[in-house]
This record gives sequence, structure tokens and C-alpha cells, in this order.
Amino acid sequence: MLMNNAKMEFIRTPEQFTKLANFGAEFKHGISVKENVQYVALVVAGEWIGYAQVINVPTVLFAWNPEKCAKHRHGMIDACKKFAGWAKIRFGIGLTAVNHDVSAFTPEIMEKLGMHDTGHKLYSTRN
Repeated sequence: MLMNNAKMEFIRTPEQFTKLANFGAEFKHGISVKENVQYVALVVAGEWIGYAQVINVPTVLFAWNPEKCAKHRHGMIDACKKFAGWAKIRFGIGLTAVNHDVSAFTPEIMEKLGMHDTGHKLYSTRN
């Protein structure tokens, strides 16, 4: 049974951020000030139980036409690099997601495209 006792506490002040950093250290999570990231403490019964990072940058989900990409392999690479460069200049960071079948987007390929693996999977809320 769900109880309505969970709350969110937005981290806005230096004091709250210090508290959050100390909280993260309790379970080996290093927390640092990042542009375009809003931290939110997750609170139950007055006790912090976790936190969320709201990343305020575009998350791009590419859709590639396999036939066209086979003909223009270097064009696809250039397009990905252009996105990575634009996102870095415009937002300081850019995010993209790949299909669960990552055979076409190995870590080595993603590195060449200017991306690195965050170690997270990206999920969407259901409609």
C-alpha cells in the first residue's frame, strides 16, 4: 500500500548542498556542483533516503535510417560529432540514448563520437 509520506526537498542553498554532499558520502556518492543540474533530496518521515539529479540539458534520441546510414557512414559520424560539439558549447553537456542492442554503438564507437558511457540506462515515464 502506498502511503503519502514521501516528500521532495529542492537543494538551493550552500548549506543544503553541504548537507547533500555529506549525505552522499554516507554511501560513497561524490556530489559536486554542476551547471545545468538541480539536486532534489527524497525525504520520508523527515529523513533523507536518497536524492535525484535533474539534468536540464537536451536528451537526444537519434533515429537513423539503416539504408541511408550504410551509404553515408561518415556523414552519420559527422552528424553525431556535430551534435556533441553543439551540446558541449550550448549546455556544457549533452545526453543521448541508444537501443538496448548496443552492437552498433559499442563503447569504442561512442567514444569516437565524442560521448562516454555514464553507466546509467535511460527510462521514460509511461504515458
